[in-house]
Amino acid sequence: MRKLVIKLLKTFNPGTIKIRHHLTKKPFYLDAFLHKGFWYYGKRREKETIHLFSEILPECDFAIDIGANIGYFSQYFCHLMNDSKKLIVFEPEPKNLSYLKKNISCYKSIRLVEKAVSNENGKASFYVDSLTGQNSSLLSDYKVFDKVVENSGVKATKTKIEVETITLDSFMEQEYPNEKIDFIKMDIEGAELFALQGMKHVLAAHSPTIMVEVSDNVPEVLKLLRDFEYILIDDHKNEITNNYGNNFNVFCIHKTKLKLLKKLEISPN
Repeated sequence: MRKLVIKLLKTFNPGTIKIRHHLTKKPFYLDAFLHKGFWYYGKRREKETIHLFSEILPECDFAIDIGANIGYFSQYFCHLMNDSKKLIVFEPEPKNLSYLKKNISCYKSIRLVEKAVSNENGKASFYVDSLTGQNSSLLSDYKVFDKVVENSGVKATKTKIEVETITLDSFMEQEYPNEKIDFIKMDIEGAELFALQGMKHVLAAHSPTIMVEVSDNVPEVLKLLRDFEYILIDDHKNEITNNYGNNFNVFCIHKTKLKLLKKLEISPN
C-alpha cells in the first residue's frame, strides 16, 4: 500500500504547496512529493529528537544548522531561540535552497551559507537524489539512499553537481573569531566524519552541544567525539556505549556542561 501511494503521489504531484509548520505555526513551503515526509508525519516526525531540541535550544545564543535541507528544523530552532539570537544554516543543494530561502525568510536572526561543510575549503562533487532531496550527499555511494529507493518502490536517480565546501573552523575564524558556538545540528547524509574533521578547533575551544545523524563511518565518528570528551546519548537520553549500526541520531554533550547534563538527568561520569 505504501509503495502504491508513493507511486500515485509521484504521478499526480501538485508540486509546491504551503502548509503550516507543525511546531512554529509559520508558513512552510515544500514539494508535495519530494518532501512528503514533512507534511505526512507532522508532529510525529522524530518526536524524541524534537523534544530534546526544546530542552537545549532555548538556552543557546549561537547555533549552527549543517545540512538545513528545506528549513524544517531551522525554523524550529529560531522559534525556540525567540528569533533574537544567532543561527547560521548551511545548505549547498540548489533545489533545497529554493525552498529553504522561502522558509527562513520570516526570521531576521538566520544567516544562510550556500556551502557544504566538510574537511577542506574548495569544491567537491555532490550527488543529488531525485526521490526526496534528503539523501543528497558528498558521498557517491551513500548506502542509505539505496535502501530508501528500495522501500519506496519507485525509480530514482542521482545527479552529480559541483558545490563549494568549507570547514567550520575556517568559517568561524573568518566570520566570527570572537564568538562561541553553543549548539550544532548536523544531518549531512554520510559526510559527518568529514565535517567533524574540519571543526576540531571549534570542538576543542567551544565544546558545543551537538546533534549529529550518524549514517556512515560510525566507529570513527563516535571515537572522534569521545576523544573530545563528549558524552553520547540517543534521543531517549540513554548513553551510547556501543555502535548502534547506521542512521541514528546522537546527542553529544561535553562533560563540562554540568548544568545541561543535570537538566537532562545524565551523569557526567
